[in-house]
Amino acid sequence: MKRELMRQKWEKEEEEAMNKPVGPVHYQDMRFEEIRNLGVGYYQFSTSEEERQEQMKTLDKLREQTMEQRVRTQKLKDKRKAALDARLAKVRERKLKKTQSIGRTR
Repeated sequence: MKRELMRQKWEKEEEEAMNKPVGPVHYQDMRFEEIRNLGVGYYQFSTSEEERQEQMKTLDKLREQTMEQRVRTQKLKDKRKAALDARLAKVRERKLKKTQSIGRTR
């Protein structure tokens, strides 16, 4: 019974695929009841070309936002590191002056 239902479902999907206009074939169109996990980097796009294009635009916008945020974060990190290095340089300079002044008094 289960096999018969699977066969009918498969035939229905194949019939729909035959009625679709000829166009690009995407991975999502080829997966039929596939069970395997594809990982965290996999995004399940729609089989409808219009929806797929909208999803891809949204994904590109999110990627651009992520890249911009990474750049901002890196700039902030560099700025903080420069401030820390400047403070450490001042501390080293004070220690050096202190040790030099102690050396002269002896």
